[in-house]
Amino acid sequence: PNPTAMSWLQRSAAVNDAQQVAGSRPPPQQPGAPRNLQEAIAAGRMEAQAKEVQEAGGNQAVPFAELDSARAWQQRRSEDEEHEKHISAMRSQVKRDPNAKKIERYMQGMEEKLPGGAAEKCKPFLPVLGILVTLLYFLAKYIAFVVGLLYKLWEVAPQNLIKLLYGVSLCFFGGTFAVSIAAIEAFLAAGWQRAYYSALKLYDDMRHVGYQLERDEYVDDNRDGIADVDQMSGQGLVQRKTRIALTTIRRPQETQLAFANVWAAYLAVLATLKFQFARTTAFAIGIAQSTQFFFLKVFGPPLAMVMPHDTHHWIPTIIDSMVHLVALVIAWYLQMVISAVTSGLRGGVIATRAALAFANDRGMINLKESDTILDEALGMAVAAAGIFFQLTNGFALPFPFNIFLLPLTIVEWWARWQVTWG
Repeated sequence: PNPTAMSWLQRSAAVNDAQQVAGSRPPPQQPGAPRNLQEAIAAGRMEAQAKEVQEAGGNQAVPFAELDSARAWQQRRSEDEEHEKHISAMRSQVKRDPNAKKIERYMQGMEEKLPGGAAEKCKPFLPVLGILVTLLYFLAKYIAFVVGLLYKLWEVAPQNLIKLLYGVSLCFFGGTFAVSIAAIEAFLAAGWQRAYYSALKLYDDMRHVGYQLERDEYVDDNRDGIADVDQMSGQGLVQRKTRIALTTIRRPQETQLAFANVWAAYLAVLATLKFQFARTTAFAIGIAQSTQFFFLKVFGPPLAMVMPHDTHHWIPTIIDSMVHLVALVIAWYLQMVISAVTSGLRGGVIATRAALAFANDRGMINLKESDTILDEALGMAVAAAGIFFQLTNGFALPFPFNIFLLPLTIVEWWARWQVTWG
């Protein structure tokens, strides 16, 4: 037979067989594909678990994720120690001007940029400005110290102990820091990894810039015992510091991306807080609108008697503004009471269950939370103690909590301002 014809016949037969098989039987099984429903469900579960692990921090594609490694934190500690040693050695060799003179030179350097001789008008306030700058400096140092202490606690303490402290904090401070706690929970729920890693990037950039700026304060190239920055003009000083900051940051594109990520997370949390506490603002507006005419009739005539006649048109505006301010205070106080009760009940259960788990892990007891109501009973008792503590103190922090929780107090007032007026 003809080999060409035979090959053609073989190819035609192969095509016909393939068509018949495709019409009568399912396609061949792919390697690794599930063969039944149970295998498909198991494969789906494995894929979901892998996705959760990836979202929990295993995704190396998240920008700046490597900055949260143990090696990165060890490098930060080493750089801090090296910088402190270097500055201590330089501080004993160079004489420096007081803060007031430093600020005065900065103002002189910016005088050409300010309209109408504003720098000259600000000179009488330079001593006060120096005190404020010094207070802000030490406040930043204290906040960094508290954050570092909390991070060390997070590294050393067991997770159940951290949950116990968190639950107790909700019970005793849930109403005082209602907006801050809601902001933290919204931040964690909105996917915090990207913003957290980006914040570490910004922190490292600011830390390196701070290193170089502080070292520049003690540079003495002419060896006369006086820092070079204290012998420069104001304009030259501003240009020098700006150049140091710009040259220290080697990758401004990454800094821009990190700032954009942090800002997007801040806007997302702020939108969540405004939606969550919209009823508080609406309640305040309702109180003001319901009572403003009453207070206008009560306080309008007395104000008209003491105010000049040509300023009487300001009386409705003054009374309306005061009524709105008082209504906001009342609304936020009621919101703190509601938050204290809800946070107390939730925190009490979290604290007692974490305490039971901690005791079980240490072998102190052998009791499961599903086999007893002890966690709910003790949780309600702890919640009642926390709510009573907040109400009797008027949601004010006694000493030493007011000192240790100062950073969170600043965040709370800023968050309330943004929710109410932002």
